[in-house]
Amino acid sequence: MTAASTRDSQVRGLSWFSLIDNFGKFAFFLTFGLVLFVSPRVLTMDSGTLSGYLITFTYLSKPLEA
Repeated sequence: MTAASTRDSQVRGLSWFSLIDNFGKFAFFLTFGLVLFVSPRVLTMDSGTLSGYLITFTYLSKPLEA
């Protein structure tokens, strides 16, 4: 195994990691936006319940990110 092939393999692996990590962040914000903007129009929900869901979702997802 040469240094060039090792470098190419590492670049390819880090590129996949970056792509998957960014997709996970996109999915988080997409879900957050759906709960924030779509669910009040579809479901009858007061603002206290909605903010409770969003705060809980935010605090539960942060340990998963670490």
